[in-house]
Amino acid sequence: MKIFDVTVPIKNFMPVWPGDPQVENRLVSSIEKGEEANVTNIQMSAHTGTHIDAPKHYIKSGTAIEGLSLTTLLGEVEVVEIDFQNSQIDALTLIKVNRNEWSQRVLFKTNNSNLRLLEKDYFNQNFTALLPDAAEYLVQKGVKLVGIDYLSIAPFENGSDTHIILLENDVVVLEGLNLADISPGIYELIALPILLEGAEGSPARVLLIQS
Repeated sequence: MKIFDVTVPIKNFMPVWPGDPQVENRLVSSIEKGEEANVTNIQMSAHTGTHIDAPKHYIKSGTAIEGLSLTTLLGEVEVVEIDFQNSQIDALTLIKVNRNEWSQRVLFKTNNSNLRLLEKDYFNQNFTALLPDAAEYLVQKGVKLVGIDYLSIAPFENGSDTHIILLENDVVVLEGLNLADISPGIYELIALPILLEGAEGSPARVLLIQS
């Protein structure tokens, strides 16, 4: 059995969505300074690094993080590699993937991984994401969780529609996945958010397990 941790480490000088606070990860109590214990203080958005969007992120009456079904966050998942020449993912892109049936959980490995955008210390607006018609396609195919290898499932410009289509249909969105060294294929997914009561999103530790 192989276990792959596809979580982005939370650290200072990591890319964050424009307008979100920069990560402040600092030691406020230090044994080296004669104090009893090391204690770290962290300041960041709930949508930093590897994180989960709950429906409440865009839907007024949507489910918050604590209401997400654990059965959706655990189970078989397929990592689907999108041709790195694709700057965006539309419905035709997904049709060309040529799946008779789609897994209920899908993670997209894109040119974001090829470029290792999550390893940069700055935000890149030109990331590969799902267009609204691709989101509609996945909903029609019965997908219940969709993930991607950058900070948003939707494009930087006009990203609301993709989010709304997925979240109003109770599709869990998993963003900020480090898939650079992950091969396409079938895995077991463990994606557990921090239980931030009432929150629309939460950082998560995400593992892929291969027998």
